Amino acid sequence: MANELLLSYSVLDGGYQNGLIKKIEGEPAGSTAEVNSITDPDETYVPLGPTEPDPKMFSFAYGRDPAILVARVTSSVGSQPSSCLYTLAAPEAGCGKAWKILSRDVSLYSGSTQMATNPYGVAQVGNMLYIIDYDSQKITLLGVNELNGLEAGSHSLAYTPYNVGTAAGLTANAKGQAIIALTNGGTAYLFALYAVADLHPYPTPPDYYPSVLVRMTIAANGTPQYVDKLNTLALNAQELIFTNAGGVNSLFIPAIGGPQKSDGTTNGIASTLDEVDPFAASMVRNIRITGNPSATPNTAYDIRAFAAPSAGSGSSPVYILTGTMGANYNQNWRLYSISLANLRSLVNQPLSAAGLTTADSGTNAPGNFWDIFYEAGTAAAGSRLWFLKGSPVYITAAEEYGDPEQLFDTGYGAGKIGGMNVDSVTLVTETMKQAALGISLKRGLRAIAPVLPPAEETEEDK
Repeated sequence: MANELLLSYSVLDGGYQNGLIKKIEGEPAGSTAEVNSITDPDETYVPLGPTEPDPKMFSFAYGRDPAILVARVTSSVGSQPSSCLYTLAAPEAGCGKAWKILSRDVSLYSGSTQMATNPYGVAQVGNMLYIIDYDSQKITLLGVNELNGLEAGSHSLAYTPYNVGTAAGLTANAKGQAIIALTNGGTAYLFALYAVADLHPYPTPPDYYPSVLVRMTIAANGTPQYVDKLNTLALNAQELIFTNAGGVNSLFIPAIGGPQKSDGTTNGIASTLDEVDPFAASMVRNIRITGNPSATPNTAYDIRAFAAPSAGSGSSPVYILTGTMGANYNQNWRLYSISLANLRSLVNQPLSAAGLTTADSGTNAPGNFWDIFYEAGTAAAGSRLWFLKGSPVYITAAEEYGDPEQLFDTGYGAGKIGGMNVDSVTLVTETMKQAALGISLKRGLRAIAPVLPPAEETEEDK
């Protein structure tokens, strides 16, 4: 099997500047787990400004080829609303290993208002992209070819943004977190996740309220149409993970349960892993797992991320990433696994009593950027787990964690990630698989930055 583009990511130096866009190639997940084909990170030569602190990566299907949308947040981290410039690149159309730049330094406008200034997710349905924004409750609609060939400057969007806040009656402090697209019975759906928080200047942590899941259909002209919402999810929900493994449709939603702590404590039982039937007549929250009741557990922390196959059997292992930060902003963390069937049988169980297996763990680990992703193989034994481990990129078998394995550590040179802080990852191979299936799920990894002093970083919890 020939190597292909597996993923691309943005990486910054120790001062969160001088960013690069890197790529990793190799064979996609197959019938047996292997990592030997995965090549060292390499350059793409996609230009970034030297002081842009938050370059975010999104991939989508441009016909049968991948395209990369780089959202370069140019404002100071934490300022709202942000400002953002977009670069569109074509990996398959470059000269040698350099990617072809189709447009650069483009800002998106609807009337006089800049849109998608701090994007947190992109879903694709046909030739339409739907961008959810942390700063705004409007979903930006963008044609897959809309930015191709544009000169630098302002671009007036061809489609009217959809105001989820107005349609769903969201409060003003609801912040976009994640977006996915699914189909059921011939109907295309969008699901948008919002965390709700009152943000305060450092060092006061945000006040969080129940997160909100909004369900929409997509009209023939590509416009979202509000259907309903579920507004009782846990505090500071992070992402939407869809799985139909075992023939059951589920959205799993991990939630930190409040502010991300930086003193070694946790949010206790307020941190949860919820399950929702996305196609039920009325969506209902089912709490599967919670954090431990103790505020300072030795081995159980806040629930941060979840990884599962989108199809397969109920015996497939799934992964739960937990963590909390100590006073030095390093991470105490634990990665658990459990079969999907056993997870679905749980009702409101704390981590320590849920029958979980500890796959990996660490204390005082450097790096702020932690996330996991399940790359399904052509057979269960070929599936791989991608683990953004602080900033090092770790790849291993999903069925047998740790065997085989590959690690690209922080630093420069052969076998290194090309910097110190990974900011955003897009799994291009997964994007193309999903597009062929007519779905658009999570296909990336991202940072969940802590609340840090202004001299270091001023971004609030996300």
